[in-house]
Amino acid sequence: MTERNMDAIANLEIEARKVAAGIKANQGTALSTLAQPSRESELRSTVLQRLSTVVLTYVVGLVVTQKHSLHFEWWERHFGTNITNDQKMTNAAAVFDSMSSITFLSAYSTLEALIRQILYSFDPNACNESTAGYWKVRTYLFEHHLILEHQDYSSMFQLTSTLRNCIHNQGVYRHAIDKELIIEHNQIRYTFLNMIPPNCLQQENLLSLLSEMGEMIFDILSDPNVKNLSFMEDHSEKLGTHDTALPL
Repeated sequence: MTERNMDAIANLEIEARKVAAGIKANQGTALSTLAQPSRESELRSTVLQRLSTVVLTYVVGLVVTQKHSLHFEWWERHFGTNITNDQKMTNAAAVFDSMSSITFLSAYSTLEALIRQILYSFDPNACNESTAGYWKVRTYLFEHHLILEHQDYSSMFQLTSTLRNCIHNQGVYRHAIDKELIIEHNQIRYTFLNMIPPNCLQQENLLSLLSEMGEMIFDILSDPNVKNLSFMEDHSEKLGTHDTALPL
C-alpha cells in the first residue's frame, strides 16, 4: 500500500455508502409491516439496522484510512519517526485488510443469527433447537417453512461460508475432503484448492457479497411466512443484562 492508493479507497467508500443506503431503504420497507410498539426490539427490524451499522463502520474505517493512515506524517505524529515509510504503509495495509475481513465476518454472523432465530421461531425443536450446523439449519428452514426456493440462494450460501472459513484460516482454503471446490455464482467460477489462498478475498469482492447478503436478508424478511410470524425478539438487544460471568 502506498499514498497512491487514495483513489481506489475513495471508490470503495462510494460503493460502501451505496450498500449502506440500500440496506437502510430495505429496513424502511421491512418496518412498514411491523406494529409500531415492537420495532425497537423486533428482530425483523433490528437485523437490517445492525447490518447497516456494520457497513457504516467500514465506511468510517475507509475515511480514517484516506485522511490519516495513508499519510506518512500522520504515523510520525502519533508513533514517532523511528519507523520507515515502508513500515508505515505495511501497517496501513494490515489495518485496511483487517477492516474488510471484520466487516465480512460481522455481516455473515448477522445473516446466520437471523436464520437460526427464524427457524427457532417457526419450530423451537427443529435441528436441535436450531443449534445444528449452519448448512443443516438453513436448508431445513427453506425446505419446511419458507416460500422462497433454497436453490436460488444455495451458491451464495456456499460461497460466503467458504470465504468465511478462508478468513478464519488466515486467507487459506483448507479442507481434508473437498480439496478442490468449485462454486459458480453470478457468472463467476470460484475455484478453491486445499492449502492455497484464493484470490477472491479482495475488498471489492467482499463488499459486493456483503451487498448480496443484505438483499438476501431482505428477501427472507419479505417471505410471507416470515412476515406472518408473531413477535420475534432480538436477544442481542439484551446484551449485558445477565450476570453470566462472575468472579470466583
